[in-house]
Amino acid sequence: MVTALVIRCSALLLAMLATGETSGRQPTPASDRLFDHVFVISVDGLRSDAIPAGGPGRLPTFHRLLGASSTLNARTDPEFTVTLPNHTSMITGRPTAGAHGHGWRENSEPPEGETLHTRAGFEVVSMFDVAHGHGIRTGCFFSKSKFSLWIRSFNAGREPPRTSIVRAAFHEGMSEVTDEAIAVLKEWDRGLVFLHYALPDRAGHEHGWDISPDSPFMASIIEIDGELGRLLDEMASGTRRCAVIVTSDHGGGYPFRTHVAAHMWVNYIIPFLVWTSDEAPSIDLYELNREVRRDPSLDRPPCAEPDDEAGQRMQPVRNGDAANLALHLLGLPPVPGSIINSRQDLRILGEAGATEVRSPDPG
Repeated sequence: MVTALVIRCSALLLAMLATGETSGRQPTPASDRLFDHVFVISVDGLRSDAIPAGGPGRLPTFHRLLGASSTLNARTDPEFTVTLPNHTSMITGRPTAGAHGHGWRENSEPPEGETLHTRAGFEVVSMFDVAHGHGIRTGCFFSKSKFSLWIRSFNAGREPPRTSIVRAAFHEGMSEVTDEAIAVLKEWDRGLVFLHYALPDRAGHEHGWDISPDSPFMASIIEIDGELGRLLDEMASGTRRCAVIVTSDHGGGYPFRTHVAAHMWVNYIIPFLVWTSDEAPSIDLYELNREVRRDPSLDRPPCAEPDDEAGQRMQPVRNGDAANLALHLLGLPPVPGSIINSRQDLRILGEAGATEVRSPDPG
């Protein structure tokens, strides 16, 4: 049964890549006005092929996101397909391993008193630090308790102590995470917020990463689709300009009830979907960024060193692109020390220059 499922999923993914499932209409220019709110959203354990498998009838919000600047062929960290290493890449723009890595390899509850900085041996800067330092409010709402590592690291675990995440909360329920996001939209003029939805990962570990129509895994994605729909509708009905970056820390299914085999495509191929509240036209991210990113097909390329010009241009879109893309959309500089999208050259929304946003007034 598991072998048959893997064959079916492989055929679906290959067909998706061959037919340009992630491509859309030709782009049109977008306003260069700064975004007021940017949300980086991780749907934990979301396999890319689950989105076309569910179809627009059952997953209308994911297909709404897919109809923006998107790809279903993004990549996780090249060496790790587990939660904490990949999520930490999303907020730091660093891979896990290597001289430029954030260094957090474990995926269990963090030891008491340990921070990202103590593990790395240097201060690991995040997108929260950059945004907060420029006067933009920051939030982090998550559904796994192990994310307490971030709160400890960015709110108290440095000398001198300082707070970079102004509002944070752990919730078991998915709707509570969305409620927090909607509250921020209503209360804050500008914000950078990270949201984490754990439900698909829970379903995958309990029942397997089965993308057949009536599986518990697909039911979990349908539930998250509804939560994301609530959030996007709130954004679209308001006056503030919002951007949403949806990705995942890993897929899953090899072995069937886990995702630890970093060399298997079902674990390392993930979505990267960027939607804006002005409903910009559909464009494939690799088509739009062909001078600075390369579609990896089914490969798993390593991260390039920051001074490797050719290697940087051969990189796939990664979940680690999220931090510096989010900051760019807010008109802010990249995360210090980051090497993934540190040039902030991953573009969205269409034609060249469409995301050339103005830097804040130094005064």
